[in-house]
Amino acid sequence: MADGVNWGRAKRTAARLTRPGPPIDAAGASAVVEDVLACALRAEPLVAEVTGFGPVEPTAIRVIDRTTWGAYTLDWLAELFADIGEDNVGVNAVEAGSLVAWLSTRVLGQYDPFTGGGQLLLLAPNIALIEQRLALNPADFRLWVTLHEATHRAQFGAHPWLVAYFRGLVQRLLGFSDQIEEIGLGQILRQLPRSERTLLDLLPSGEVRELMGEVTALMSLLEGHADVMMDRVGPTVIPSVATIRARFNARREATGPDAVIRRALGLDLKLAQYRDGARFCATVIDRVGLAGFNRVWGSPRTLPTTAEISAPEIWLSRMGDTDGT
Repeated sequence: MADGVNWGRAKRTAARLTRPGPPIDAAGASAVVEDVLACALRAEPLVAEVTGFGPVEPTAIRVIDRTTWGAYTLDWLAELFADIGEDNVGVNAVEAGSLVAWLSTRVLGQYDPFTGGGQLLLLAPNIALIEQRLALNPADFRLWVTLHEATHRAQFGAHPWLVAYFRGLVQRLLGFSDQIEEIGLGQILRQLPRSERTLLDLLPSGEVRELMGEVTALMSLLEGHADVMMDRVGPTVIPSVATIRARFNARREATGPDAVIRRALGLDLKLAQYRDGARFCATVIDRVGLAGFNRVWGSPRTLPTTAEISAPEIWLSRMGDTDGT
């Protein structure tokens, strides 16, 4: 795509297609924003204790709406693609804007380790909508969500090498987007209802699949660890944590039109990352304790591979825990 992406047009497309959040008056919306922010601040010391990382340097916390998140995400993508060359983007402005508009209704929170020393983004309309749909206790659910995202902030804040490592993986992966252009992402998106294949199914073997393995292993660790830590805070702090986890997991596994889109875009991989990564973390912690598990954050060499995510005993053996003690 010689002319690159018109990111301004992508942002206008996303803004036009983004659906509004749940019906709520201005006072109610303001109250949700204030409460979510308060929960994010409350989550910090809880995460510091439960992870064993201790306090990390504070970063910005932003409680935002869907349109703001979409514009931010497209700005972030534009910056990343600028680093690798616009000719390699592989999608056009309408496709990019449409995809971000769809994602903006699904994301609850996100930690960006790259921008301005890191920032935590929390989407108030989506949090309010999910707690309504799943009939959850709002105070408990809002703290539970912010615990997950605050754990991501602690992962990167306590281990600064992760920032450069993760950014390098993302940039290398985006460098293969010219292969996606050859596949024809726009055509794939238009054929989603009839498609039985995912975008990843169409990627060639070799270096790109090896890189995807690295990315998947890291994301499985980050997401699984955050899931385990948010639940380890426990019912003394979040009385309805068991109910939240059960209903939220059921939502993740839901079928329907969204499931078709998730599969075609490879987003089902993210659901597997939560599940497999959480199993890895819980197994290792059970075997060698939290301090033994936290060796995983030492360097890129101590990160688990995709094979080790599926079989934690391989990682334990590599770390010298052959007897599991």
